[in-house]
Amino acid sequence: MAMRLRYFAKKAFIDLAAEHSLASPDTAFRISNSDYVKMFIDLAIDEYIHIVGLRLKEKTKIAVTYGYCVDYNNDWGEIQYTFGDDDYDVTKYVYADKKGGLFFAAAGEWIMQHARYEQFPKRRIIVTEKF
Repeated sequence: MAMRLRYFAKKAFIDLAAEHSLASPDTAFRISNSDYVKMFIDLAIDEYIHIVGLRLKEKTKIAVTYGYCVDYNNDWGEIQYTFGDDDYDVTKYVYADKKGGLFFAAAGEWIMQHARYEQFPKRRIIVTEKF
């Protein structure tokens, strides 16, 4: 089933590349993903949703550190997770968290969840509900 879905997704990007005379399906994939990011940012600016942007700062054998930003307001906090621990450490909060937004929780949970699989992308956007 998963292979079948991958085939259809790949075919959709090939069709998109052919339709827009792009260089390759990879280009179509990058364009469609950047459109999603722009859409999320626009919705966050209009205050329909909240988004938490994550940026990988450091990864060592024992810990991973991410910077996080709420609604792309250029106020960056920092979360560190030590592998094997039950919880993450917020070393720097953003202003929205100080007002009671608790956005660090969405970022921290995402980091802990992906630590099990040892997958740490350099950048990630998490869409959260309005509180």
